[in-house]
Amino acid sequence: MARRLSMPVRVFAGTCVAGLAVASVGTFLPWFSSGGIERDSYQAAALADSLALVNNPLVGLLLRGWVGVPLLSAVCVGLFALGFLRVAALTTLPLAALVGTVSVLTIVQAADAAGQVSVTTTGPATTTTGMTTATLGALGVLVSYWGRRDRRGAETGRAGV
Repeated sequence: MARRLSMPVRVFAGTCVAGLAVASVGTFLPWFSSGGIERDSYQAAALADSLALVNNPLVGLLLRGWVGVPLLSAVCVGLFALGFLRVAALTTLPLAALVGTVSVLTIVQAADAAGQVSVTTTGPATTTTGMTTATLGALGVLVSYWGRRDRRGAETGRAGV
């Protein structure tokens, strides 16, 4: 028998899925421009990695792994679709933290654009908005389950069981 989800859990899960979709679309929008050419986040990451612009191995790993953002987002959406809501929410949180941080740092760098390469805020702003929405949805799912567990324990007279 299928388990019925409460309305808040469904709303929060839908919010998280929508946020992941918006953030994934944002990664394909323009992030940088050089001359008359705009580059999305994947082109910029590949270019920075191939030109060895970063000496930090952790940042290099992040640049090479950036292509996995849509795949990881799709995995989270799939987990929501399959009904593994808490696992999906817990998987979404580190992804949103990482991708959201990169997009916010990119927006912050836009203020210092005084060279040949400038930041186009369309992509980073869309990605930040999406990951913020996904984070709020994931936290909502987790809090909804946490509150339901406490109520169930109070009804049976056993705390947390």
